[in-house]
Parts: sequence; C-alpha cells; structure tokens
Amino acid sequence: RYLESENERAINAYCELAERRNLTPTELALSWCYHNELVASTIIGATSMEQLVENLKAYDIRLDEVEVDSSADDDDTPTILEEIS
Repeated sequence: RYLESENERAINAYCELAERRNLTPTELALSWCYHNELVASTIIGATSMEQLVENLKAYDIRLDEVEVDSSADDDDTPTILEEIS
C-alpha cells in the first residue's frame, strides 16, 4: 500500500537531502524547526542519551535558505518540494 507511494518518494528525497548535508534526518528536521521563526517550540521524544545528544546537537546546526530551498548545486537531484510535486 505504501511502497512506491508519493509519501515514500518524499521520505526518500528528504533522507537523501539530509545525507548530502552530512546530517541525520532528525538533525535536519530539528535544525529547521529550531531556527524557523514560524515554529514557536519543538517537542522532542528522546528515549536514550544518544537520541537526546542528537536532538540537542541539531540546535547548533544552521541551515541557510539555499540549503532549505534547493539541493546541492553539483547534482541534478530535485529538491524535496520538486520531488513530491
């Protein structure tokens, strides 16, 4: 049901974007939330010290608009928004 779905393609594109930035998907998501003025707060659900460290580390990661809005300039991989459109 979910294999080959639009959701799966979006998740795969998102994970590839994080990997190109040498980030985990969690770090990418939390960094975006922490530094987006439209997000008032974030709720993390760490169940281990490793997860807590990863979540807190994401606060120090700054994404600029180019990273958020586009993929790496040296490849033809579409941005997340292009991938799911």
